[in-house]
Amino acid sequence: MRVDLTHCSNNVYLDTNVFVYVIDSCDPRKHKIARDVLELLFQRNSGVFSAQVLAEWRNVMIRKYAQQVETDFRSEFLEWLSSRNPLPVTGKLICDAEQLTKRYSLSPYDSMHIQAALNLNCQYFLSEDMQDGLVINQSMEIVNPFGE
Repeated sequence: MRVDLTHCSNNVYLDTNVFVYVIDSCDPRKHKIARDVLELLFQRNSGVFSAQVLAEWRNVMIRKYAQQVETDFRSEFLEWLSSRNPLPVTGKLICDAEQLTKRYSLSPYDSMHIQAALNLNCQYFLSEDMQDGLVINQSMEIVNPFGE
């Protein structure tokens, strides 16, 4: 990863795919990166996300990983994520995200993640699904932690 998170003093937003790769070990490199990132950020209480991540992670686990991930494990993981106090998705967040959708040509769901990260004062937004290096509102950079 081109950004050294060990020296980051701000919150870091974790997109759904980071949590998916914690479970998915088909790509050992991505699996290790996801686990290392979560361990580092959660030890420092700087890894943050919104409730949207829980919904998206659950959807992916049910649709794509139903045979590999048992229902009990899925429930326990969701409880653990929920205990990390994800930012609620509110009507205001969705309305504010609309401006980001227009300004940066983001998908509606990506803009909600980005708005949540801005609301949480994040310096970095970790995702492999968005444009690596894009700076949002001159304050937050999107970083692909799985890039080479």
